[in-house]
Amino acid sequence: MAAEAPAAPALAIPGACRIVLVDGRYSAALSDRGLPAGVEVEDLGAALERDPSLAQRLHVPGDAADERFALLAEAFTDAGLLLRIAPGATLGRPLHLVPRGQGPSQARLLIEAGAGSRARIIEQFGTSGSAGTVANLLAELALGDGASLEHLRLHEQDASAAHVETIRVSQGRDSRYRQQFCVLGGRVVRSDLHLVL
Repeated sequence: MAAEAPAAPALAIPGACRIVLVDGRYSAALSDRGLPAGVEVEDLGAALERDPSLAQRLHVPGDAADERFALLAEAFTDAGLLLRIAPGATLGRPLHLVPRGQGPSQARLLIEAGAGSRARIIEQFGTSGSAGTVANLLAELALGDGASLEHLRLHEQDASAAHVETIRVSQGRDSRYRQQFCVLGGRVVRSDLHLVL
């Protein structure tokens, strides 16, 4: 397992709950300890060991051209982040995800927003340590019936870094998903978004 290092400076978001990943791995030590009521965060690898049935809810990428990077992430990822929002939970504070790269990484993110839940998630990508990193992310978001999720995504990687991501959003009946995407750095940033209704 790669050694953890302090994350690069991140945008200060008053009242937000900070959740840090280092090279695709959840870092409890660098994350805020107090989570909002109705929120669970766990290392994805540990969650799969504890509950193998969770694997049945993970998307299996196909061999289509736009899913080749997702296949790589699935094949080489042995850890990631599982974030659950309980049904009916309304989060008064945003969740601030801070992925930080020190080297090449494959990462997997699974977010489950229960039926009728309301949440805002801010992802702020950056790099620390050596320049020229390459990151590949496979993110899956599952929204239950009537759930509402606002997703703000900010890329501030080093000018020589590359980031490729596949985002798959499964929406239940009457759910609402809104994404805002801003790129302020990185040599290459590619994002493929798939919506499943």
